[in-house]
Amino acid sequence: MSIVSNNSVIAVERYLDLHHLGRHIDAGEGRTSEGVGHMKPDPALVRQALDRIEAAPRTAVLIGNSPSDVAAARNAGVEAIGFVDRPAKRGALATATALVTNLADLVDALTGV
Repeated sequence: MSIVSNNSVIAVERYLDLHHLGRHIDAGEGRTSEGVGHMKPDPALVRQALDRIEAAPRTAVLIGNSPSDVAAARNAGVEAIGFVDRPAKRGALATATALVTNLADLVDALTGV
């Protein structure tokens, strides 16, 4: 499992540490000062994450809560699940393959719990 974020890698690592989630993540890609032009919706970070975990786009899914997440996934050839964390986002994420409103249910479904 990988994380792709427009936030800095340091910010992502701190979040994972704070919430004790690092053990679940194999790789992470984030914004760098020299890579600002490659932030989502550019597919570069998604492709880097795929390369790092040695996954083909057709075997991956990106879960995101913004239109740029969905666009980055599409631009990289990856399916997208839109996380509707606020009702107002439903329309903005409508181009995703699927929409979810509860990440716990999604995790349970993906892990077979």
